[in-house]
Amino acid sequence: MPEKQNYNQKNLAEMLLDEGLISEAQYEAVLESHRDSGKRLSDILVDNNYITEGVKVNFLKKLLKLKVVKLAGLKIPQEILQIIPREIAEKYRTVPLKLADNVLTVAMDDPSDPTIIDNLKMVTNYEIKPVLASTKDIKSALSQYEGVEKAEEEVEEISSFPQRLAHNLVAIVIMAIPFLIYLYQIFIGLADNPEAQRVWLEPTNQITFYLVWALWVSLVYEVDTIFFR
Repeated sequence: MPEKQNYNQKNLAEMLLDEGLISEAQYEAVLESHRDSGKRLSDILVDNNYITEGVKVNFLKKLLKLKVVKLAGLKIPQEILQIIPREIAEKYRTVPLKLADNVLTVAMDDPSDPTIIDNLKMVTNYEIKPVLASTKDIKSALSQYEGVEKAEEEVEEISSFPQRLAHNLVAIVIMAIPFLIYLYQIFIGLADNPEAQRVWLEPTNQITFYLVWALWVSLVYEVDTIFFR
């Protein structure tokens, strides 16, 4: 039997063992599975039917004196979701719910690990107030991040339009430089020299010019693609 110690220094499996909700053999099996797979203790306990999800939530509610919330049908504002990055929220299975007086209320399916709370404080720069929710509700609520990411992509698309437009216009002007020079030579530069103008307008010279121009356009496009796009 593990040595008795303060609850806030123990993991969930150890606390369940102390309360007689799992056997010592189950406790050892959970720790071994955790070492081998890296899975969360709470997941191993529930997946192996050592406890049910309801037992886990009620045990943590009683032990940690936390409120249990139902997230089904709850629409979380985008500005609240953005406080915790999606990858962090998924890693810790936590969902931000409300921000008030510099305190961020977050729903968690297993707040028994104090390091998670500390990490969330560092990420958000807010005090963290945990509340309990089932794993199913947490996973369902995490799907709302997809709407946030889509909205961010739309904002980025709109905000970047002027820059992309300016970039494309500059590229078009650079591509058109040889053609503009060609037109200038024919209609302005050689206006007083019909013989030279005729030479520029010969089909062979025009074909040569357009081939060179096509090469120039391809070169500009490749450089633009490599260094700017």
